[in-house]
Amino acid sequence: CRTACISCEKLMQLREKGDKTAEKLIRAAMLRAPERACTHTYILQQRTTEDKLTAFFEYMSVRSGSDSFELPMSYTNLADYLAVDRSAMMRELKRLRDGGVIMTDKLKIILNTI
Repeated sequence: CRTACISCEKLMQLREKGDKTAEKLIRAAMLRAPERACTHTYILQQRTTEDKLTAFFEYMSVRSGSDSFELPMSYTNLADYLAVDRSAMMRELKRLRDGGVIMTDKLKIILNTI
């Protein structure tokens, strides 16, 4: 896997020169950023850790088109994304597993009922 980094300034310069790839990247970023921000805000508005996890899992389920998906981040980063304590989140995940709401295999989540 390779990652390429390019500054916004450089992208804008390339776009001004007529680079179609730069134009596509800028448009994609502009279209996706507001959607991601709205989704994240909705998830953070949930009152409990369970509600935040449930909202995030529903989003991931819709995004993947399946009740089974891989978390796109570590559990530590997920706790940061949800603005919750990692240990509290892990306890909640265990409670959801024990209650049969989800099944987990490392970063893979399978929703049973939400």
